[in-house]
Amino acid sequence: MRIRLRVIVLSISTISLWTSALLAESQFLSESRQLEEVLDSVRSFRQPLLSKRRIDYSPRAVVERLENISGARRRLEAIRWHDWPISQRIDYLLVRSEIDRAEFEYRIVRPWERDPGLYVDMVRDVAFTELPASGKTLENFREDLRAIPLLLEQAREMGVGLVSARVTEVDVTSNRVKGIRFSNGRHVRTQHFVNAAGPYLNDVARMLEVDLPVYNELHLKVAFRDPKGVLPRNAPLLIWTDPQELPWSKEERDFLAEAEDTRWLLQDFPPGAHTRPEGGPESDIILFLWEFQEKIMEPVFPPPMDDQYPEVALRGLARMLPELSGYFERSLKPQLDGGYYTKTRENRPLIGPLPFSGAYVIGALSGFGLMTACAAGELLAAYIVGADLPSYAPAFSLDRYQDPEYQKLLANWPDSGQL
Repeated sequence: MRIRLRVIVLSISTISLWTSALLAESQFLSESRQLEEVLDSVRSFRQPLLSKRRIDYSPRAVVERLENISGARRRLEAIRWHDWPISQRIDYLLVRSEIDRAEFEYRIVRPWERDPGLYVDMVRDVAFTELPASGKTLENFREDLRAIPLLLEQAREMGVGLVSARVTEVDVTSNRVKGIRFSNGRHVRTQHFVNAAGPYLNDVARMLEVDLPVYNELHLKVAFRDPKGVLPRNAPLLIWTDPQELPWSKEERDFLAEAEDTRWLLQDFPPGAHTRPEGGPESDIILFLWEFQEKIMEPVFPPPMDDQYPEVALRGLARMLPELSGYFERSLKPQLDGGYYTKTRENRPLIGPLPFSGAYVIGALSGFGLMTACAAGELLAAYIVGADLPSYAPAFSLDRYQDPEYQKLLANWPDSGQL
């Protein structure tokens, strides 16, 4: 009989423990769902929107957003999370940090009131859309265009004004920058001036009576429709590294040979034709790039286009991708675009001080500006704030051209390998 009582007591204890575990698990699941609901509300902090893709920063929208942030914080603080497993506690802290970030932005930073660049960036993003576009990319582009008047109106309500002017003079006193004068007559006092004028690098440098060793190359590119899917959407950048003759039929060769202005199309062409997909999986755009003619020139805008470039690039890339020959006789109208590579002789950037205290240059980033922009900006910032410079800084300074050893290197500088 005693044994049976012990068994009954043990069973009751086991049931009690099992029930407690179920209750704890149920409580945890309930609180986990609450955390997910808070996370959903955090994701809605960007609401309301000015358009489908642009945040509304009107006073009414900001007040509504702050109320949502405060409500999310109250719901988060009501969750008992300290006894959760570590991985779930991390989830909790991540949600809390996102609420902290949003509250700091909307209560302290308030960029819609203090940073005109916020509106400039949102409008400028639209200008950098790759065209032609299709599918979702085209839909987003159209939506962004419709939002621009609303963005500008909101910016004006916040006190942002649009000033259109050019820099016409850099004021220098006792070999030190003192200010900038604009074409509208306005003068701005400053002790720092950065020449980052891209193709106009030398035009701006001459305001300081400095001649920079740079020049501009015209580079073109073609956005080409590929409805046949010759180039897979997941293809990497493809480069043809051999010289070649363009693939013409006998009749075409005979025709081209008749005139002086078309005979050049029969010559040997250099290596470097390259292509890559442009846009997402729904896009059928591919880019063609091939600098088969070096064109050094002073910058003009819009850049001069070469109507023969699309067909030359297409035929050159057909050597690497033979199925592109199916577009020789019949293709959708390509989109031709271009710009300038600003370069030094050895194709190294110019980053550092100019011969006046407070004046700096960052430019000649050639065809690799996007890849090097962060490092270039960091190096320039180190000069401006007087931080320790990295060991490679002299390699990009204008002073390198005064170094006799560097001049010897220039005399035997190898091909830069640029496409």
